[in-house]
Amino acid sequence: MAYTKVNTEEVASIFSKYTLGAPSAFVHLKGGLANSNYRVDTDTGAYLLKICNEKTYEELVLHVAAMLKLKKADYKTSYPYPKTNAPLEDTDSYILKFNQDYVIIYEFVFGQCGSYESTSLNRLKEIGKQVALLSLVDEPQELGLPTAPMGYTLLSELVKSMGKNDELAKHELHEVFKTILNEYIEKTEAFKDVLSLSLIHSDVFCDNILYGEQEDDLTIIDFEEISYDYAMLDVGMTIIGCCCKDGKMDLQKREALLSGYTSTRTLSEQELDLIQLFTRFSAASIVAWRFRQFNIAFPDEERKDLWKEMLPLVK
Repeated sequence: MAYTKVNTEEVASIFSKYTLGAPSAFVHLKGGLANSNYRVDTDTGAYLLKICNEKTYEELVLHVAAMLKLKKADYKTSYPYPKTNAPLEDTDSYILKFNQDYVIIYEFVFGQCGSYESTSLNRLKEIGKQVALLSLVDEPQELGLPTAPMGYTLLSELVKSMGKNDELAKHELHEVFKTILNEYIEKTEAFKDVLSLSLIHSDVFCDNILYGEQEDDLTIIDFEEISYDYAMLDVGMTIIGCCCKDGKMDLQKREALLSGYTSTRTLSEQELDLIQLFTRFSAASIVAWRFRQFNIAFPDEERKDLWKEMLPLVK
């Protein structure tokens, strides 16, 4: 996706709706598949200007409501700023219309963008604690959030659409997706009484974490896909996002992550038994997204086989 370009006048116009000072400089930040992100400096500090290219107003309202709930829980992350004189409890106060898209301004968090190599065992323990804290936020069901976009909905819809296409129905992934989806449905239905539903980030990969100087100083960012789903789905996705590289899992890293998680939230015996399933299901979700994105929705010759990297983690 080509990012949305802005000029000096547009940035000034956006910031004129907030009490954050006058912009003195701004720069485009790389990354973000569904947003155009800029660091904007003013006389009061640095801010993240996020142009939401693929979210509807209704989706952003839910996102802001979830962020306000996290803020009340004193969760450590980057939070949106309200417009000037806008009610702090009103979700609309944080969303600004900009041409055909919407804009939200967030706190700018300074730190080193995470990578597989820089994610040490100690950092993984802290990541595990932070993911667990999300699952402990009170009454998340009242927000009306959807389930994780990279989960059951994605896989079930892709299985159906592939089945209706003669060529895609014969693709090896069609059977892979059906198998893991059926196993997931069977197990989650059998253990639904002991599987906790909670707020989940849905996308805790290394590049969505900023590291400070101390190993226990980190901030999970980019809550665009915050959802209400099985807490174990966040565990599985975080294992895939932080403990795996080139289709291989580092078991020592996984154990460090789980050690941090269980120090904050106790897992039931059944949840422990299902870690492998949720991890495989999370990997299948990534495979499904990459295959659909770069082979069906937006064919990309250079990235069409990117899904193959994650496939060993599904089987």
